[in-house]
Amino acid sequence: MILPLGIALLGLGINIIVAMNMAPTIDENTHVAYGSAILKGEPERASIIFDSKMPVSAFNALPRGLGTYLRERGKAPGLVGILRDLRATRYATMAAAFFLCLLVFIYAESLYGRTAGLLNCSS
Repeated sequence: MILPLGIALLGLGINIIVAMNMAPTIDENTHVAYGSAILKGEPERASIIFDSKMPVSAFNALPRGLGTYLRERGKAPGLVGILRDLRATRYATMAAAFFLCLLVFIYAESLYGRTAGLLNCSS
């Protein structure tokens, strides 16, 4: 299990480097806005721009929501800035990619053996 974990960690490292240095995508703010609406208990798609958004965007909005919660209560001012940054909204996606890599390895290994699991994990 060391090699697949290493591959997953390498992928996570690459994802972190890229996510922290890339510019925002065109609809990234919209996904986070819809995710915030989900967290507030307002899943209605009141605007046409939310039509293609999914409830799973709530996971991306969690850091920003936590940052707002902390800011309103005057807690952890240094952490608030980090959590409210758009780059923090990418954490959920990076975590999902890491765990999905391991899940794909386990599934492919159980069906076709270790070599197939490693090859699927690295793609």
